[in-house]
Amino acid sequence: MKKYILTFIFGFILIQVVVSQTTEQKISIIDKHRKEIDDNINNFRMVVRGNDSIGYRYLYMKNNELQLTIGTYHAPTEKNKDNWYLYNGKLMFCEIVIKNADKKDSITIDKYYFDNGKLIAWYENGKFLDTNSVKYKNAAAGLPSMEEVLLKDAKE
Repeated sequence: MKKYILTFIFGFILIQVVVSQTTEQKISIIDKHRKEIDDNINNFRMVVRGNDSIGYRYLYMKNNELQLTIGTYHAPTEKNKDNWYLYNGKLMFCEIVIKNADKKDSITIDKYYFDNGKLIAWYENGKFLDTNSVKYKNAAAGLPSMEEVLLKDAKE
């Protein structure tokens, strides 16, 4: 009986390590694609959306394919900047930076990693958020719909 329990525990730990490595490998690939987009941003066609006192949104297109959307939004109490990266028409990464206007040192940085449009990792102020938390699950349910919004915006 002990042998079966130890085998089960070892198998469970091994699966967790393999899944973790897979996520880390995906993040590494996403970061590579993101760097390629950042390095080539001057070669993309820029489309401006909503450039006013509240904020702006710039879309960067390679041919007719959306690569990156950068937006800033100013509210009385905070300033937000978000970058949405796509690869082959699929959402792959998002970074949202929120600065509190009242407290200059108050900055929140969220980084979201997607695989095939599905949230696979979330770093909140540099800390990995547990994928089983309610907060993560709520984001996983809502954020992928942004892919559709971004692609629709690029077609207008």
